[in-house]
Amino acid sequence: MTGKKSLCVVGARNPYAYAELKEKGKIDWTNKTANEKARLVEKAFGRPFNKLFDPVYGSSLFPKTGSSSATLPLTGDAVSCNPNPCPAMDDFLQLPNASFFVDRERYDDLIQGCLPDCYFIAALCSYAWATKSQAAFQNRIEANNYSYMFYAPQTDANGNIVLSAQPVADPAFTVNDKIPLIRPDTKIFSRSVSANEIWPCIYEKAYATWIHCRKNRIAPGPQVNPDYLSICQGNPLSTLMHLTGKTAVSYDTKNLVNGECYTKIGLQVIPAASTKSGAPVQIKTNYPTVAWTYATAPDGVSYRNDVIVANHSYSVLGVYPPLIPADDKKYIVLRNPFGQKSGDPRADVDPNLPADAYFTGIWGPLKDAAGRQKVLGDPLDGIFAIKDSVFRKYFAGFGWVKY
Repeated sequence: MTGKKSLCVVGARNPYAYAELKEKGKIDWTNKTANEKARLVEKAFGRPFNKLFDPVYGSSLFPKTGSSSATLPLTGDAVSCNPNPCPAMDDFLQLPNASFFVDRERYDDLIQGCLPDCYFIAALCSYAWATKSQAAFQNRIEANNYSYMFYAPQTDANGNIVLSAQPVADPAFTVNDKIPLIRPDTKIFSRSVSANEIWPCIYEKAYATWIHCRKNRIAPGPQVNPDYLSICQGNPLSTLMHLTGKTAVSYDTKNLVNGECYTKIGLQVIPAASTKSGAPVQIKTNYPTVAWTYATAPDGVSYRNDVIVANHSYSVLGVYPPLIPADDKKYIVLRNPFGQKSGDPRADVDPNLPADAYFTGIWGPLKDAAGRQKVLGDPLDGIFAIKDSVFRKYFAGFGWVKY
């Protein structure tokens, strides 16, 4: 589907970032068991872990206003939330000992903060994953000031985004490197895996400035403070259009049959390839690709764990295996912008899931910052692979922007 499209609004905040704010400091999640993680998150939100991840339970993981049944508005393609779901900041401050890049931009640097802008972090992660050097993640114009440019998608008379129409570039503008902090160094919004790295924070700040200025018809620049509440919810596919200026394609999973999600993602740059068993696919996405879940659990689905969350956005990294299998062994590889998970979700998400719902072995493209091979299933990176049949049940849609 490449023409007019009413994209769903989604947004869930990172329970791990919120738990850190409640504890007033960084938590060493690497040394926590799955149960310890769950208990800390339960304490922060004041409710059982398995009733945090679907708005039907009234969880404050989700904004009080906005709905994933809503379509994106004409004036900015994002939805505000009110009241503010995040703690008050002390001020816009320079992070002590900050470095823009620690080990160059990496897709797995990006961790969502307290704000429910999972759609933005998922889109930026997919952009970094698929495009690498094509993406201008840093454009310093002078000390502590950075330049950014975003693109406005074209819309029809009803305000629906036209995915096949080229987005229009807005003028470039600058932001400085001061970010919202609780003194001395506790970040409220997005952050990097590396504690002192700030490129995700500055990119999010620029996006919040641009959306705020578009909505209020004012010119962005270093004199304008970003309104983070203006990017509370949105859709990751339209955000990829904002980031890249490229046209997009989108698919509703309910319109696809078994195996089609896998083949559409795996064949996104090989349109003439065979879809028969044994045909090769591109296991790593070449286009920035994203997916989003339903507003609340549809029939036959339960969102009860921090791996697959209702009303939430994900980066799509690719598929497994590299050859189309003859049976139902097709997997979609995704990354949750939370950046981690509590543990093996099978029984907690849905006791009826098959034993092979998740693939946890070696996946070729997945490497750490030092270039060492990693395996799927690491609870500290938010990356997982689920069967195509499970993906179609739990996810409402997916899509990509085309280079």
